[in-house]
Amino acid sequence: MKIKIGGISGIVLSAGLLLVAPAAFAAEYSGSLSSGLESGMSGTVNNCSVLSVSHGTVAAYPSCAITCDSGYALSGNSCDAANCSPSTVSHGTVAAYPSCAITCDSGYTLSGSSCVARSSGSGGGGISGGGGGGVSSGASLTIGASGGNVNLAAVGSSPSVKFTAPAGAVSGATTVAIARVYTSSSTYVPPAGTTGLFMVGANVFQITATAGSTAITNFSQPVTLTFTYAEAQIPAGVPEAGLKVYYYDATAKTWVEVPSTINTATNTITASVNHLTQFAIFGKKTGAVATGDKLALIAQIQAQLNSLIAQLKAMVGDMIAQGKYVSPALMAFAPNGTAATATAAAKINQSWAFGQTGEEVKVIQTILAKDATIYPGGQITGYFGPATLAAVQKFQLKYGIADSGNSGFGIVGPATRAKLNEIAK
Repeated sequence: MKIKIGGISGIVLSAGLLLVAPAAFAAEYSGSLSSGLESGMSGTVNNCSVLSVSHGTVAAYPSCAITCDSGYALSGNSCDAANCSPSTVSHGTVAAYPSCAITCDSGYTLSGSSCVARSSGSGGGGISGGGGGGVSSGASLTIGASGGNVNLAAVGSSPSVKFTAPAGAVSGATTVAIARVYTSSSTYVPPAGTTGLFMVGANVFQITATAGSTAITNFSQPVTLTFTYAEAQIPAGVPEAGLKVYYYDATAKTWVEVPSTINTATNTITASVNHLTQFAIFGKKTGAVATGDKLALIAQIQAQLNSLIAQLKAMVGDMIAQGKYVSPALMAFAPNGTAATATAAAKINQSWAFGQTGEEVKVIQTILAKDATIYPGGQITGYFGPATLAAVQKFQLKYGIADSGNSGFGIVGPATRAKLNEIAK
């Protein structure tokens, strides 16, 4: 008969017994047994080719999977000590297996598996400064699904920033860029004066990420921002322990505090975020505000006002370009050279009557409101309602255009329209 034996190193027939010894192989044995042994024996005996390994375990048959202990990696049928490749780098550190993440020292940036010196102002790739528009050159680096770091070194009165993405934060090659945005930039909106916030350093940081031509604003896993500041950058009266990271909410046009961890021994502030925008370090002053600080607060408020005025001018310019009605109050914010265009656009070109609405009705109401005896309410609504009807009738009576005996009384017809346009000039 034949007996298939997995993991049998020998067969010993003694006194009618079959004795087997395990070994690191499987085999099939053929031969004849004595009638006493042969009776009732059949089938296959199976076992793993490797019954045990150092620094690991072997699962039961049939999987026989080898699982290595922490710090060891499978090599063939053995568990060998796991090492990162490379295990060390110049001007940086390598994290323990299995992450093996490389973190470069300040002033160096990751290039492949090496830390190379960052050239002045380029930050490892660089971002164009845009001709002095308030945005500086910065740092940029492409990371992958395994994560990575982007470092922007400190310059002058500006803190340094480190962006760290863990494995799984992005699904593929993503370029992360960090640029400084100075307070002189039109893209910077300072905190409202009522918040009492004071900036640490001279600028905020615009952080962006792109995958190909697609902007990435949210991540699958939170990313970590680490800011390193100098104590000299902290405004007088602002307690160091109260410093926080803030992000700019472009929709609400306000700065929002991010839960932050500060280490005053290393002068670092760390925050976890899952989206990108502008970030900065702010602190609040305690106690009485000194005269110099009041002036700084006034300067912040003035910067905010300048930003709002710039937005108003852009809005009024768009309204004028589209031929929309612009109220006299808003005309004060008309960009240079557009006021004449707005005046021409304010001309009444068609007839209007009770119950109608339109941009030209606003022009009619604006002209009528110049005389409080004609249109005392002075409401600019665009609706030709009872108050506007009464004002048009008073206007017609004053200039002898029509009276209650005329069918055109209360209607802005050719004669009334001409007189209104004349007064508007």
